[in-house]
Parts: sequence; structure tokens; C-alpha cells
Amino acid sequence: MPAAQRAARQSGANLLATMTLAYGIGQIIGPLLADGLYAVSHTFASSLLAAAAALIVATLVSFRL
Repeated sequence: MPAAQRAARQSGANLLATMTLAYGIGQIIGPLLADGLYAVSHTFASSLLAAAAALIVATLVSFRL
């Protein structure tokens, strides 16, 4: 949140609201995606790989801030 506040001063956007929105969307989509992947493979390995990929993407995006 402090990083979002610093970046918001430069861009003029409300990044706290954007971060909260992204978190909420992830809380909805994550379980749906995990359920779909489990239904296909009957294992949580693919769900864990998808979660790891999402964390890597989030890390790369946060480095840009």
C-alpha cells in the first residue's frame, strides 16, 4: 500500500482502489480456475503451477512500480 501511495502521487490515479479491485477479482477467479484445473487433471499440481505463475507475473509488475 505505501508503494501504491507513492506511485499514485506521480500518476494521479487512485492505485489503492485499483489494488483492492485486483485483489477482489483474484479472490473470485482463483478458486474458479483452481476448480476447473482440478476437474481436468484430478490433481492440484496444475492449480499450484497457475498460482506460481500468477505470483511471478505480480512480482514482475510490482518491479515496474
